[in-house]
Amino acid sequence: MKINILGDVRKEIDQALAHKGYHGNKPGDKSGGYRVNRNVGELRKELRERTLRARNQVLTSSQVVLATLTSAGKEGPLGKLPKDHFSVCVIDEASQALEVACWMGILNAKKIILAGDHLQLPPTIKSDKAAKEGLSLTLMERLLKTMKDPDDVCASLTEQYRMNELIMRWSSEEMYGGRLTAHPSVSSHLLSDMTEVECTELTTRLSVL
Repeated sequence: MKINILGDVRKEIDQALAHKGYHGNKPGDKSGGYRVNRNVGELRKELRERTLRARNQVLTSSQVVLATLTSAGKEGPLGKLPKDHFSVCVIDEASQALEVACWMGILNAKKIILAGDHLQLPPTIKSDKAAKEGLSLTLMERLLKTMKDPDDVCASLTEQYRMNELIMRWSSEEMYGGRLTAHPSVSSHLLSDMTEVECTELTTRLSVL
C-alpha cells in the first residue's frame, strides 16, 4: 500500500494560498491575511519536518546507499545519520578524488574501501600553488606511500577487458611491471569485430606507433 505522507500538507498549503488570493483582505483589515500567512508558515514547517523524517527513514532502512562524496558530508542528507552508521564505505575512482572529499564519506562508516588506479588520471586541481602544497596528493597515494608494504592493504587487478593486447603492452611494461594481461575476449579484438563497422584495411589490422 502506497501512503502519501506529504500530499495532504501540500494540499492544505495550496488551498490556503488559493483562499488568500481569491478573497484578499478587506480595506483596513490585515488580520485575515496574517492568519493565512501564519498558517501557511506552520504548514511549510511541518512539510520540511515530514520530508526530513521520511528521508532519514529511507536512508536508515537501506542496506546500500549511493551518494557523491560532497553529499555525504555533514551538510548533506547522510550527515543526519549517526556516526559509523554504515559498516563499509566504498569510494570509487578514489585516485581522482581530493582527500578532504573522501573524509566526508569515511566518517559515516566503520571500514573503508578505496577503488581506483593512482597511476591513471589524478584529481583536477585548478590552483598550481595548492597542488604543489599537497592538495593533489590523494588519500590512496598517501596510504600507499605511508605503508611499509603496500601489498598489505592493496589488491591489484591484473586482467583488463578494454583493449587489444598489443595496445596494452606498453602500459603494462612501463607502469605495471609487466603484470597486466588482456582477457581473451579483447586480446586480439579489432575494430572490424565491432557491429556496424565496415571491414577495411584500417579496421582489419592493428597499427601501434
